[in-house]
Amino acid sequence: MPHDHEHTEPPSDLELRVKALESLLVEKGLFNEHVKESTC
Repeated sequence: MPHDHEHTEPPSDLELRVKALESLLVEKGLFNEHVKESTC
């Protein structure tokens, strides 16, 4: 029985590291999440 839906790839190791670093910096108050959003 074939699958009709696409599977999404899990985040890469690099993406997971970036997210972890961002959340750590936000938690410490060294990084503002809103600044990141406006620069993209």
